[in-house]
Amino acid sequence: MVGVVGLGAGFTYAAESPQLIGSWEASSGYWAYIGTAANPAPPEFSQTPLHIKLNVVEQKGNTFSGHMTRYDGERRNLVGVISPDGKSIYLSLDNAIENASLSKNNSELITCGTTVQTVHNRAHCTVFKRAN
Repeated sequence: MVGVVGLGAGFTYAAESPQLIGSWEASSGYWAYIGTAANPAPPEFSQTPLHIKLNVVEQKGNTFSGHMTRYDGERRNLVGVISPDGKSIYLSLDNAIENASLSKNNSELITCGTTVQTVHNRAHCTVFKRAN
């Protein structure tokens, strides 16, 4: 019983969650792409952002929702959570999983992720700056 109480006491939430609501625009980024064994395609490499805009529409404590817009205009829904210590952010998008972190002054959001598909593989990182 003491072990359970000790574990519960060690898991606390940040006093105040960083506020993510608003628009974020890509300032830099890069990505790599290749096909799969079942769907071969040559590798592609880009030094431009995969996602060009991130919009956080709703936030409740350490959870949030919104969408990202890709360079080709495709819009992807997303939900996310902020870790209990407020330092790490995890996002689930249509066909992708991303990890993120905020700069010290919360003006930049750095995301890196991968696709979750069977037709191709892609890995990417993007630096977003708060637009508003």
